[in-house]
Amino acid sequence: MTAIEKELHHRRRSLAHLKIRARLFLRTNIRYNDLGLTAVAMAIGAGIAIGVAAVRQMVMVMHYLLFGVPFEMHLSSTIQIEPWRLVAIPCVGGLIYGIVAYLLWRWRPRDIVDAIEANALHGGRMSLSDSMRLTALTILSGGVGASVGLEAAYTQLGAGICLAGREHAAPAA
Repeated sequence: MTAIEKELHHRRRSLAHLKIRARLFLRTNIRYNDLGLTAVAMAIGAGIAIGVAAVRQMVMVMHYLLFGVPFEMHLSSTIQIEPWRLVAIPCVGGLIYGIVAYLLWRWRPRDIVDAIEANALHGGRMSLSDSMRLTALTILSGGVGASVGLEAAYTQLGAGICLAGREHAAPAA
């Protein structure tokens, strides 16, 4: 081994050692501590709240751009929308939705497991990419006026954020 290789090997070992020490610190100071768990729950809740606000804003921007709905109003409460928009946008949007859903299915050819189904049937295991895929599809359908609500996006986004946090957490003891 050259001197450079030895130095790189030493740095890699130091980094691995620091990761192990950080996991042990987090395990003892967060997992088994009520205040630590509360802080983690607050951080996850804040992340979900920001995500929900972002989803709502994306749909509002789509409604503004596609239907001309002011930001203060909802699509269903708008009095005047041009008749051609009421027909064309949901039709074209539905076609685009179908193409996007098909392409996403070709990329990941399996059913999306939602948060409720994951808890009931799969021991809470679900895919982060599936959560983001369902969230994006719900935003698209809501944005073109083809949805009755965004609750599926909110639920799936929250579950995805919790899942992402769990993947980066220290493994169970």
